[in-house]
Amino acid sequence: MFLRVCSDDAFMMACSLSRQDFVTPTRRFTRLTNAFSKNVENHAHSVALFAMYYNFVRIHKTLRTTPAMASGVTKRLWEMADIVDVLEAWEATEI
Repeated sequence: MFLRVCSDDAFMMACSLSRQDFVTPTRRFTRLTNAFSKNVENHAHSVALFAMYYNFVRIHKTLRTTPAMASGVTKRLWEMADIVDVLEAWEATEI
């Protein structure tokens, strides 16, 4: 789910999903070669990484900040290294 700042809670879900259609890299969902990976787990991880980047790293022109900062989830701008740290901490708890 992509974070989006909306004024009405009932409108939040529709607002988030309609915006998601414009930003999701649809090329990732198409078969590019014969060696296309059909592993659902890898696909889910790819979408999750994109969602983290979109919400925590990428500064949006209209918001002039990230959606996570605009909604109050975090107070600072994340870098890709921060996402890697979160993934490494998650992997350490899984072992």
